[in-house]
Amino acid sequence: MTTSPDQYTELSFDQPVERTIVHREAVSEVYVTDAYALGDDAYLVGAQLPRRHFYYTDHHVSPDVPDHLLVLECCRQAATVVAHRWLGVPQDTSFLVTEWTSRLREPGTARAGRDHPGRLWMRITARDVVRRRGEVRSAVFDIELRLDDEPLGSGTVSAGYLGKQGYRSYRSLRRGSEPPLSGDMPPGRRGTPVPAALVNRCDPDNVVLVEGVWGASTAEARLDVPENHPVFYDHPLDHVPAMSLLEAASQAAVLAAGAELPRPQGYAHGLHAVFASFVELDEPTVVRARVEPTLGPGRRDRTVMVRFTQGDEEVCSVSVGVTPLEV
Repeated sequence: MTTSPDQYTELSFDQPVERTIVHREAVSEVYVTDAYALGDDAYLVGAQLPRRHFYYTDHHVSPDVPDHLLVLECCRQAATVVAHRWLGVPQDTSFLVTEWTSRLREPGTARAGRDHPGRLWMRITARDVVRRRGEVRSAVFDIELRLDDEPLGSGTVSAGYLGKQGYRSYRSLRRGSEPPLSGDMPPGRRGTPVPAALVNRCDPDNVVLVEGVWGASTAEARLDVPENHPVFYDHPLDHVPAMSLLEAASQAAVLAAGAELPRPQGYAHGLHAVFASFVELDEPTVVRARVEPTLGPGRRDRTVMVRFTQGDEEVCSVSVGVTPLEV
């Protein structure tokens, strides 16, 4: 089923949807503005992108496409709206991402931010919906992206769903104990953050890697997501959220890919993430990145494999596509 230009223009960008339907505490962090069903398990969702944001636009360079993590957050919110409104997933259900693939068009010449808020159209198709006893347990969402009437990219999100009591039981069983909440963790950084410029950030508070070492197309650091960060932890959580892991993977990939370049800033334009297990708040997490061999001569982009481990267990792996940018 195709989407006509008229259907795109029917989306409203006047105000955000209710914050609870996208699992956000702060209204300012809600980007989805409208959604409706197209039929045949397809849906159209709109989001307005901020022109300036202390986290999503905190870069030394601005590509002509938006921050990848901002687009991923919009996709997360859009899939959550579809799950609640049309798949019948209850409001207090936990959304557990198991796999995530996304690719945006590669940036051209870097330029300043747009002179108006971006309008993001997301065409979502829900497939492989698994139900047990009438309740949705998992689903896959294929997403086509357009930004200001131009193709932007695509993505696929696979998610599982657990009710409140089932989630608590599952977490305690896997851990062997009750997990702590982010608000209960000791304040302060757990090491020296990697220099912000090397991961294409300006504000050190947005750097989530500490005690880093890098060189020869590799990077290694410890994960340190500040639990008081208003985006990473918009509300209390008992684990490191998937979006924070994707940010850490992007930073590690940019760091490793830039080790051999005169200008290390880069743009993470694509990723494939597999979330094998919960990343616990109270256990150290090691992040290792390695640039994979270039596929052909003259290619500027790099593919970087990033792995997260806690103890001897690999809890997450992310393949990141990085393009170096001119400052």
